[in-house]
Amino acid sequence: MATEVWSADDVPDLHGRRAIVTGATSGVGLEAARVLAERGAEVILAVRNLAKGADVEAEMLLASPAAQVTVMRLDVSDLSSVRQFAESFRERFDRLDILLNNAGIMMVPYGTTADGFERHLATN
Repeated sequence: MATEVWSADDVPDLHGRRAIVTGATSGVGLEAARVLAERGAEVILAVRNLAKGADVEAEMLLASPAAQVTVMRLDVSDLSSVRQFAESFRERFDRLDILLNNAGIMMVPYGTTADGFERHLATN
């Protein structure tokens, strides 16, 4: 079995590309958003918490002043939020090149969303 080591260094130049990263305020989503921005992609941080998103945006711009980063609110467990995000995105942008669906939850107590779906399933 071949074992290839893949790293952020393998991500190609992404100038001229636009990416949405859900769950971009921590963990894998945050790291992916950073790498995409460092490689030149315009990155939309799709986040539930706008204050956390703004903090991430500020950190990314400190590390990479030329980065193109936009924060937009998105709660993937709320279909009205998904619709609003999609409408806002379509009004502001003409295309999308990369979609990184990273937002998710695990090990949460049973609950339902505003739409009546089980929270874990609706979010993931």
